[in-house]
Amino acid sequence: MSQEQRMIITAIWPEKSQVWGQLTKICSKSACGIHESRLQRIGKDLALFMSIEGTWHSLAKFEAQLALLEKRYAIHYQSKRIEMHDLAPQGLPYQIQISGEDRPGILAELIAFMGR
Repeated sequence: MSQEQRMIITAIWPEKSQVWGQLTKICSKSACGIHESRLQRIGKDLALFMSIEGTWHSLAKFEAQLALLEKRYAIHYQSKRIEMHDLAPQGLPYQIQISGEDRPGILAELIAFMGR
């Protein structure tokens, strides 16, 4: 049996194109499962973070179709394969919600604090 792997994809494309629907179709046709996805509008574009999982062969099929989508819909993407054993937690997960007045440098200060 092949070892399951995960692929992380980040992508950005013009809001009016139907890329999200196409991505989910090629994921299904490639026999990959969507582990996690986040989609956000940024200006006139959509940005995606997606984690999919499958065998080496199914991820290769997905990658080939992703390259075709890049040409057809003018998307910009990056992808990286990650083996499942690389995903072991290295600490406790944190989630932060902050409500307050924004000021320059506040995000950098929060990241520095969380990194300690």
